[in-house]
Amino acid sequence: DQFDFIDETTTHLIVDDAEEPFSTAMNREVLQACLRHIFVGSFGWIVASLEQSKLVDYFPFEILRWRNSRPESRGIKQCRFDHLPLFPSSMIID
Repeated sequence: DQFDFIDETTTHLIVDDAEEPFSTAMNREVLQACLRHIFVGSFGWIVASLEQSKLVDYFPFEILRWRNSRPESRGIKQCRFDHLPLFPSSMIID
């Protein structure tokens, strides 16, 4: 069985962006990575690293947005830098 969660040991999440470059479908793992401010990158990073027999810079392979969002959207990348609390202190949850 494959684990389908992101935890404190996760440093990167690699996803398939073959359908639409630099974007991915929203799923549980991507949402968890986003909430934890973890880098989400394309499988192309692994391929490029294998082709060059070394780890290449992963930033050119960063996933920027959710699939079907506007092309100028940078939602996934933005959440990695936005360290605001998930639930603001002014929010009341009953």
